Amino acid sequence: GQPNGAEAAKEAAAEPAAAAADQPKKKKLKKHDLAIKSAPRFALGSAQVETLKNLEFEMSVQDRQIRELQDRKNDLESYIYSMRDRCGGGNLQAYFTEGDRSTFLQKLEDMENWLYEEEAETANKSTFIAKLNDLKVIGGPAEERFREDDQLRPEAVSGLEKAIAE
Repeated sequence: GQPNGAEAAKEAAAEPAAAAADQPKKKKLKKHDLAIKSAPRFALGSAQVETLKNLEFEMSVQDRQIRELQDRKNDLESYIYSMRDRCGGGNLQAYFTEGDRSTFLQKLEDMENWLYEEEAETANKSTFIAKLNDLKVIGGPAEERFREDDQLRPEAVSGLEKAIAE
């Protein structure tokens, strides 16, 4: 038959206990507050940082000096090529006497050859500036005569014509 009420209650109580015995026990978790210290492992000391800043500054100065040197060298080279083209058959040819033009062209050629010699590779910035200025002493007056003829003279003539017309 049928179990009575007291037996049924025992069986019902025994079933959850048996089911609980089959399952593994849950682990108890404990929570703790942990203090975290932030300390960089690979940080440099202030003396090392200062040393590296000084080193970076020195390298920056060297880079700037190298750039300036290359710029002055480039200025000289550009002037040589430009003046050679302008004097050898360009717009400045008429503003040189034949002797001055041939002397200047020879000086430009000598300077161009010097640029590719070892001496130019070890030259400093002031050397390039001085050599460019030496060339401008000869080429500058011809450039000025060209500018006067090309720009200033037409302006002066038109100003004179206006003055006469008034």
